[in-house]
Amino acid sequence: MSPSDMTRDGLRGHFHYMALPTLAHLLALFVHAPAAFPPQNTSLVVIDSLATLVDNAYPRNIDDRMARNKTEQSRWAAGRRFAIINELIATFTKFAAVHDIALLVTSQTITRIRGASRALLVPAMAGVEWENGISTRLVLFRDWIRLGKASDNLDADKLQKARFVGLVKANGVSLADEGGVGDVVPFTIENVSRMHHLQPFHLNRCTQISAELIFR
Repeated sequence: MSPSDMTRDGLRGHFHYMALPTLAHLLALFVHAPAAFPPQNTSLVVIDSLATLVDNAYPRNIDDRMARNKTEQSRWAAGRRFAIINELIATFTKFAAVHDIALLVTSQTITRIRGASRALLVPAMAGVEWENGISTRLVLFRDWIRLGKASDNLDADKLQKARFVGLVKANGVSLADEGGVGDVVPFTIENVSRMHHLQPFHLNRCTQISAELIFR
């Protein structure tokens, strides 16, 4: 039976949702996975807002950004944070390989200062091991759109709802500089199960990044 022949309730039956309120719950699920996880014939596992779980377990302290303000406890927490991130990517990589499935992780972005006054939006999950373990990265964002002539056959309502996805990394190869969004494709969400692509139009500079998608 093709997806078009299935009812909405039938499609929902193919999705399994699990609530993991803490980083410890997530680690336990993947490190000591129960026999029923992942369910049989699973092809994709999505982990939503992973950086939130990491931040809740090891909060960032703005006062610790200056080296002279760091305490022994804050240094330990920072080191432990990176150790956990390295353990996560190693666990996810093994999980994807053992079960032969794709693992998708969504994460917000954070601001990093480069130079005297250059601010960039970068993935909240970072580190050499993490970066090496990521196969493909997409960035989702909203932007202001420069409207063309009235004769341009574009639906104003769709322009209002327009979103963008940029390809930042593919098959282990980076396609954009730090803070960049790569090749961008606009789209609108028509309903919960189908997306309608817009015709190409001029894209202004990115003003806000809302999420990051990581495929493995």
